Amino acid sequence: MNASAPQGNGVVQPTTPVLTLSWTKRPALILAAIAIGILVAAVYSMNRSRDYTIELVIPNNYRGVIVIEQDTDLGTEPVVRDGSTYVYAVPDSGTLLVKSFDLFEEYHFTIARYADGRTIPTQTPGGKGPVIKDPEATALYGLGGQIKGREKPKALMCVGNRDDYRAYRKRYGFE
Repeated sequence: MNASAPQGNGVVQPTTPVLTLSWTKRPALILAAIAIGILVAAVYSMNRSRDYTIELVIPNNYRGVIVIEQDTDLGTEPVVRDGSTYVYAVPDSGTLLVKSFDLFEEYHFTIARYADGRTIPTQTPGGKGPVIKDPEATALYGLGGQIKGREKPKALMCVGNRDDYRAYRKRYGFE
């Protein structure tokens, strides 16, 4: 019999390929797995909520607009309390210069009190401070701001009643 002739029924059976990794391909796969792991960790860390509070200490009986603006030369750093509350004292002028705007760009809670300790309710639902629904009561309102795309990031808030809030939003073009 001829050794090269097909044996049996004459049908050649396909062989199942076996996946083998050579030592030259294994480091590339390990590096790819590490890169994917780093990418997943980066996306996760960017999307998680930061649970911290910014507390504004406002001059007694202040009513009006509060401007929060970044100034790396003249700005102040917050006082950190309990590791998760950043306290800024707003000057009598109502303009708070901060060294870095990073805390204001991330998700956070904002609370406020007067310098003598009286709490100023906020109109920000879901926050940690007291929320007031009375339109005539004095509260802290977020007006808006432009954070990205500016040389000096800026945010505006106001202390007043609901009518004050609406008037300031209109005045500063946030409506």
